Amino acid sequence: MKQQLLSGNYVALMEARISGELQAEAMYRQMANIFQGMGMFGAQKFCLAQAEEEAGHYQKLVDILNDYGVVPAYTLKAVEIDQSFGISELLMYAMQKEQELFKAYSLIAYEAMSNTAEVEMGIHAVALEFVNIQRQAVGEFGDILARLDLKGDIYAFDKYLASLAE
Repeated sequence: MKQQLLSGNYVALMEARISGELQAEAMYRQMANIFQGMGMFGAQKFCLAQAEEEAGHYQKLVDILNDYGVVPAYTLKAVEIDQSFGISELLMYAMQKEQELFKAYSLIAYEAMSNTAEVEMGIHAVALEFVNIQRQAVGEFGDILARLDLKGDIYAFDKYLASLAE
Protein backbone atom coordinates (compact mmCIF):
# COMPACT_ATOMS: atom_id res chain seq x y z
CA MET A 1 0.00 0.00 0.00
CA LYS A 2 1.25 3.49 -0.83
CA GLN A 3 2.15 5.96 1.85
CA GLN A 4 -0.21 8.96 1.89
CA LEU A 5 1.93 12.01 1.19
CA LEU A 6 -0.77 14.61 1.69
CA SER A 7 -2.40 15.92 4.86
CA GLY A 8 -6.08 15.35 5.50
CA ASN A 9 -6.83 19.05 4.98
CA TYR A 10 -5.54 19.00 1.40
CA VAL A 11 -7.19 15.65 0.74
CA ALA A 12 -10.54 17.13 1.77
CA LEU A 13 -10.00 20.23 -0.37
CA MET A 14 -9.11 18.15 -3.42
CA GLU A 15 -11.94 15.69 -2.86
CA ALA A 16 -14.33 18.64 -2.82
CA ARG A 17 -12.94 19.71 -6.20
CA ILE A 18 -13.29 16.17 -7.54
CA SER A 19 -16.94 16.29 -6.47
CA GLY A 20 -17.23 19.73 -8.08
CA GLU A 21 -15.91 18.47 -11.40
CA LEU A 22 -18.37 15.57 -11.33
CA GLN A 23 -21.21 17.99 -10.53
CA ALA A 24 -20.14 20.14 -13.47
CA GLU A 25 -20.13 17.10 -15.76
CA ALA A 26 -23.63 16.14 -14.63
CA MET A 27 -24.80 19.75 -15.02
CA TYR A 28 -23.59 19.90 -18.62
CA ARG A 29 -25.22 16.56 -19.42
CA GLN A 30 -28.52 17.85 -18.03
CA MET A 31 -28.13 21.09 -19.98
CA ALA A 32 -27.50 19.03 -23.11
CA ASN A 33 -30.79 17.23 -22.50
CA ILE A 34 -32.61 20.53 -22.08
CA PHE A 35 -31.06 22.00 -25.22
CA GLN A 36 -31.95 18.85 -27.15
CA GLY A 37 -35.55 19.30 -26.04
CA MET A 38 -35.42 22.87 -27.38
CA GLY A 39 -34.15 21.66 -30.74
CA MET A 40 -30.80 23.42 -30.09
CA PHE A 41 -28.61 20.57 -31.29
CA GLY A 42 -25.49 22.70 -31.58
CA ALA A 43 -25.88 23.79 -27.96
CA GLN A 44 -26.48 20.15 -27.05
CA LYS A 45 -23.22 19.17 -28.77
CA PHE A 46 -21.39 22.01 -26.99
CA CYS A 47 -22.68 20.90 -23.59
CA LEU A 48 -21.78 17.28 -24.21
CA ALA A 49 -18.24 18.38 -25.13
CA GLN A 50 -18.11 20.43 -21.92
CA ALA A 51 -19.26 17.38 -19.95
CA GLU A 52 -16.42 15.33 -21.42
CA GLU A 53 -13.97 18.09 -20.52
CA GLU A 54 -15.21 18.06 -16.91
CA ALA A 55 -14.84 14.27 -16.83
CA GLY A 56 -11.23 14.77 -17.90
CA HIS A 57 -10.71 17.28 -15.09
CA TYR A 58 -12.15 14.76 -12.63
CA GLN A 59 -9.78 12.06 -13.81
CA LYS A 60 -6.77 14.38 -13.72
CA LEU A 61 -7.50 15.24 -10.08
CA VAL A 62 -7.96 11.55 -9.22
CA ASP A 63 -4.62 10.77 -10.87
CA ILE A 64 -2.90 13.57 -8.95
CA LEU A 65 -4.25 12.35 -5.64
CA ASN A 66 -3.18 8.84 -6.55
CA ASP A 67 0.36 10.18 -6.97
CA TYR A 68 0.09 11.37 -3.35
CA GLY A 69 -1.02 7.89 -2.23
CA VAL A 70 -4.67 8.89 -1.83
CA VAL A 71 -7.72 7.07 -3.13
CA PRO A 72 -10.21 9.93 -3.19
CA ALA A 73 -13.82 9.81 -2.13
CA TYR A 74 -16.45 12.01 -3.71
CA THR A 75 -20.08 12.94 -3.42
CA LEU A 76 -22.51 13.63 -6.22
CA LYS A 77 -25.76 15.44 -5.63
CA ALA A 78 -28.64 15.35 -8.06
CA VAL A 79 -28.45 18.13 -10.63
CA GLU A 80 -31.60 20.19 -10.65
CA ILE A 81 -31.85 22.79 -13.38
CA ASP A 82 -35.08 24.69 -13.79
CA GLN A 83 -36.70 23.23 -16.91
CA SER A 84 -38.21 26.62 -17.70
CA PHE A 85 -34.79 28.23 -18.19
CA GLY A 86 -34.28 29.79 -21.58
CA ILE A 87 -31.06 29.75 -23.56
CA SER A 88 -29.45 32.74 -21.87
CA GLU A 89 -30.48 31.55 -18.40
CA LEU A 90 -28.92 28.13 -19.00
CA LEU A 91 -25.69 29.66 -20.25
CA MET A 92 -25.58 32.11 -17.35
CA TYR A 93 -26.17 29.25 -14.92
CA ALA A 94 -23.20 27.37 -16.40
CA MET A 95 -21.04 30.48 -16.22
CA GLN A 96 -21.90 30.93 -12.53
CA LYS A 97 -20.95 27.32 -11.82
CA GLU A 98 -17.63 27.82 -13.64
CA GLN A 99 -17.04 30.96 -11.53
CA GLU A 100 -17.65 28.92 -8.37
CA LEU A 101 -15.01 26.42 -9.48
CA PHE A 102 -12.63 29.29 -10.27
CA LYS A 103 -13.04 30.68 -6.75
CA ALA A 104 -12.63 27.25 -5.14
CA TYR A 105 -9.39 26.53 -7.01
CA SER A 106 -8.15 30.04 -6.19
CA LEU A 107 -8.69 29.37 -2.50
CA ILE A 108 -6.80 26.07 -2.71
CA ALA A 109 -3.89 27.77 -4.48
CA TYR A 110 -3.81 30.45 -1.81
CA GLU A 111 -4.06 27.95 1.05
CA ALA A 112 -1.36 25.69 -0.40
CA MET A 113 1.06 28.59 -0.69
CA SER A 114 0.27 30.69 2.37
CA ASN A 115 -0.14 28.07 5.07
CA THR A 116 3.30 28.35 6.67
CA ALA A 117 2.79 25.20 8.71
CA GLU A 118 2.20 23.13 5.62
CA VAL A 119 3.20 24.64 2.29
CA GLU A 120 2.27 22.19 -0.47
CA MET A 121 3.82 23.23 -3.77
CA GLY A 122 2.38 20.31 -5.76
CA ILE A 123 -1.18 21.14 -4.81
CA HIS A 124 -0.44 24.83 -5.35
CA ALA A 125 0.74 24.11 -8.91
CA VAL A 126 -2.29 21.94 -9.68
CA ALA A 127 -4.66 24.53 -8.25
CA LEU A 128 -3.05 27.28 -10.33
CA GLU A 129 -3.42 25.15 -13.45
CA PHE A 130 -7.12 24.74 -12.71
CA VAL A 131 -7.49 28.44 -11.88
CA ASN A 132 -6.34 29.14 -15.43
CA ILE A 133 -8.68 26.50 -16.89
CA GLN A 134 -11.63 28.00 -15.01
CA ARG A 135 -10.65 31.56 -15.97
CA GLN A 136 -10.76 30.51 -19.61
CA ALA A 137 -14.13 28.78 -19.14
CA VAL A 138 -15.65 31.86 -17.50
CA GLY A 139 -14.27 34.04 -20.31
CA GLU A 140 -15.65 31.69 -22.95
CA PHE A 141 -19.11 31.87 -21.41
CA GLY A 142 -18.84 35.65 -21.28
CA ASP A 143 -18.07 35.62 -25.00
CA ILE A 144 -20.95 33.24 -25.71
CA LEU A 145 -23.41 35.36 -23.73
CA ALA A 146 -22.20 38.54 -25.46
CA ARG A 147 -22.78 36.88 -28.83
CA LEU A 148 -26.25 35.77 -27.77
CA ASP A 149 -27.04 39.34 -26.66
CA LEU A 150 -26.48 40.50 -30.24
CA LYS A 151 -29.93 39.06 -30.96
CA GLY A 152 -28.91 37.57 -34.26
CA ASP A 153 -30.13 34.43 -35.96
CA ILE A 154 -30.63 31.80 -33.24
CA TYR A 155 -29.78 29.02 -35.69
CA ALA A 156 -26.48 30.70 -36.51
CA PHE A 157 -25.84 30.97 -32.79
CA ASP A 158 -26.63 27.27 -32.37
CA LYS A 159 -24.23 26.45 -35.19
CA TYR A 160 -21.60 28.63 -33.50
CA LEU A 161 -21.95 26.63 -30.27
CA ALA A 162 -21.55 23.41 -32.22
CA SER A 163 -18.32 24.75 -33.72
CA LEU A 164 -16.93 25.33 -30.21
CA ALA A 165 -17.33 21.62 -29.51
CA GLU A 166 -15.14 20.61 -32.44
